[in-house]
Amino acid sequence: MKYCERNFDQRRCDCCVCDSDRCPDKNGFWATLVRQSTLTAAVLAICFCVAPALAVSPDRKPANQDAEGESVAAEVVETDSGTEHSIAPEAGVDVAQHAGGGDADDDERIEDGVSSEDAARPEVSELSVPPSEFISYPNDRPEWLADAPTHMNGVDIWPVVSVPAESAEIARQSLDVMVQTTIQMYAEQTFADMPGSESIRLQPSQVEDLLIHKRYEGVVQRGDGDERFEAAVLLTFGNEARDLIRGQLESRLVGRRLVQMGGATTAGLLALAVGTGVFGLLSRRRQCKGSGPAACGGV
Repeated sequence: MKYCERNFDQRRCDCCVCDSDRCPDKNGFWATLVRQSTLTAAVLAICFCVAPALAVSPDRKPANQDAEGESVAAEVVETDSGTEHSIAPEAGVDVAQHAGGGDADDDERIEDGVSSEDAARPEVSELSVPPSEFISYPNDRPEWLADAPTHMNGVDIWPVVSVPAESAEIARQSLDVMVQTTIQMYAEQTFADMPGSESIRLQPSQVEDLLIHKRYEGVVQRGDGDERFEAAVLLTFGNEARDLIRGQLESRLVGRRLVQMGGATTAGLLALAVGTGVFGLLSRRRQCKGSGPAACGGV
């Protein structure tokens, strides 16, 4: 193979077979490549090591060093609010001055926070006039009006109070309706096994003689200043009252059974009459067929 001639500056042959053992500059080429790679790696290493050190300014000192470069420990200062703050003094600044300034700043922040809370808190003002639905009762109102139904010595005690009405007469009428409703409720609870308790009704004289133990009528005050009337009674269900209610329930039960029996009897009589008529008609036709058409008279 034929090689080109080299001058002094040429470091490799002009041919493309430098890997051949006959290449006159094979060892010089690889040695140059190794030296350049080593130099590049050294420059990069120096840059990576020196760059962080150059980034820190020599005039800038840490917060915990004084002007002479000596380290100063941070001091913990307790404020009036009970919280502790760690203060690291800067160069040329006294620790006591820092502590005093922190207390003043804390006091100002506390005062600002309290004033902001007071400003943000909505003002609550009492109503000069209560709402119209509010009811105020007199001081002499009996306590038994607010009692729940109780059982004492074989007697069931049920207080009944009307709703506030515009007049005393309307309050009494409302009370009468509520009394009858209370009697029905009592009958449903006491005689649950007997039907008809939802329609039971006692006479006013029976209610007055057997059930009413106390009576009350009074005036209440609404929130808008109007007066309303209320009426109340204390009902007591003893043995006599229970016997009366049971007797009415039994009478209603017997009446229902009689009505059912009467209906069944009427239906039976009608069925008997219809059956008798049909049977008679069939018997007559049978006789006509046996005697001939002339004996039936054209039937």
